[in-house]
Amino acid sequence: MKKRMQITVSEDLKKQMDDAKDFYGGYSGLIEKAVSEFLTRPVEPYEDDIKDFEEAKQSDEWIDIESLRKKIRNQ
Repeated sequence: MKKRMQITVSEDLKKQMDDAKDFYGGYSGLIEKAVSEFLTRPVEPYEDDIKDFEEAKQSDEWIDIESLRKKIRNQ
């Protein structure tokens, strides 16, 4: 099931999208292709993110993802 999203882009990017949209079957196809291509590449965290992660883990602030999900859902 697909979901609808609203995004804001620069004029330059909008022009590039206009030039490419027909090839991908419209804006939705173009954006879906771009996002899926982006997500196939590994994301490398910033040094500060790694440092924050390590500090949180060592200071006992770290909780596993399932506990975090449950905590968010219960609020």
